[in-house]
Amino acid sequence: MKTEELPEFLNRYYQNIQSSNVIRQAEKPAILLLGPQGLGKSTAVHDGARLITNELKLEFINLKISHSSSGWRLQNGESSIPINEILENPDKYFVLVDLRLTAHEPTDISGYPKEKDGIMFYEPFLWASILSRSRGILFIDELTNETRPDKISVAYQLVLDKIAGFTAFSKGVLVVAAGNRPEHSASANLLPTPLINRFLLLDVTQPSLSAWYKYMEGNYSGMWDKRSYVFLMAFQSENYIMRIPTETESLEQYPTHRSWTMLSLSMHSGLRDEEVILGLIGKETGTKFKAFIDTRVDLDELLSHPEKFKELSLDSKYMTIMLLAAKISKIYSSGKKMKEKLKAPDSLFVEMSEESKEFPVLILKIMDPQAQIKYTTHLGRVYPKTISEINVAAHNVRLELKK
Repeated sequence: MKTEELPEFLNRYYQNIQSSNVIRQAEKPAILLLGPQGLGKSTAVHDGARLITNELKLEFINLKISHSSSGWRLQNGESSIPINEILENPDKYFVLVDLRLTAHEPTDISGYPKEKDGIMFYEPFLWASILSRSRGILFIDELTNETRPDKISVAYQLVLDKIAGFTAFSKGVLVVAAGNRPEHSASANLLPTPLINRFLLLDVTQPSLSAWYKYMEGNYSGMWDKRSYVFLMAFQSENYIMRIPTETESLEQYPTHRSWTMLSLSMHSGLRDEEVILGLIGKETGTKFKAFIDTRVDLDELLSHPEKFKELSLDSKYMTIMLLAAKISKIYSSGKKMKEKLKAPDSLFVEMSEESKEFPVLILKIMDPQAQIKYTTHLGRVYPKTISEINVAAHNVRLELKK
C-alpha cells in the first residue's frame, strides 16, 4: 500500500470495525505498518487520525503536555486545554497517543504500583487514563526496534488485550504499530510469530512524487523551495526522491521523502550551502541537485528568442520552468499592463508546450495559486487549443490544476 493511501484506509478500517456488532474489542486486529524509514508512515497515521476525527465530528488531540501558570495542560494545535477537561468530557475528543517502546520502561506502560486502603494496584499514566475514556489511536512506533523480552510482553498486552497494565482502553481505541524490516534497518528485529499473528500487517511502499508535492503544498504552501520538486520531476526515472542504501548500516546520507522535505524547507529559509544539501540527501543525489540549482539561464534572451529553448540542455530547460513560473507570477502580482507584459512569456510558454506538454503543466503547477488561476483563464482565451492539450497532459500525469 502506498503511503498516501494509508490515511483513508485507516479511516475506513476504523469506521468498519467500530460499527461491527460481531467483532469483540479484543478481537479487533491492530495494524502493523512495515516499510523503509523516511516513507512518512508516522505522518500518514497522524493524517488518518485527523480524518477519523472529522468523520466523527470530534475535536482532535495529539497528546502532548505542557505546563503553564494555570497548571498542566494538553496541547491542541496552537492552543491548549486543561487536562481535566478531556478526562471529564472524553466523548468530545479523538486522541492520538504516539508511544515508542524503545523510549519507555515497562512500568511506563503498566503504571506504578500504589497502595490504597490496604490494597495494591497500578496507578495508570495519563495517556492510559485518557484512552480508557475517549476514542482514539494508540500509535506504537519503531516496534521492530525493540529487543527486550519484557517490553515485547508489554506489546502483547497492548496489541492483544488493548490494556495498559490493568487499565483497559475504551472500545473506540484502535492500536496501530509501525516498524522496519531487517533488510531496511540494522536495528530492526523479527517479532515473535504469535505477536505478528495478532496484527493486520500492511507493507507500505513509497508515496508517489505527486503525493509528496500535495503534502508539501498542504502543509507548507509558499514556504518551501519548489526547485526540489522540479528537479525530481526532471529526473523521475532516476528515482532521486528515495534511494535506500543496500547496506543496513552506514554513515553515508541518502535521500528520502523526509530528507527532501527538510531540504526544501531549509532552502526556502536561505540555507542553500552545498554542505546542507549533501548533508540531507547524500553526496550522489546532492551533487546532481546542486549542479541543477546552479544552472544559469538567460530568461530575457529566451523571452526575446523563444525558439532557442530547444537548444538548451535538460537542466536548463527545467530551470527555465522555474524562472518562467516566477516571471508570470510576478507580472500578475504587479497588476499593471498585464496584457502587454504577457506577450513574451506567452510565446515562450507555447514554444515549450510544443516540445513537451509536461513543461507547461509544471509551470502552471508551481506558480503562485492566484496567478495560476488567472493565467490558465488567460490561456483559455488566447490559446484555447494549447490549454486544452495541457489539461489532458495534466490529467495524464495526475497533476491537478486549480480551477
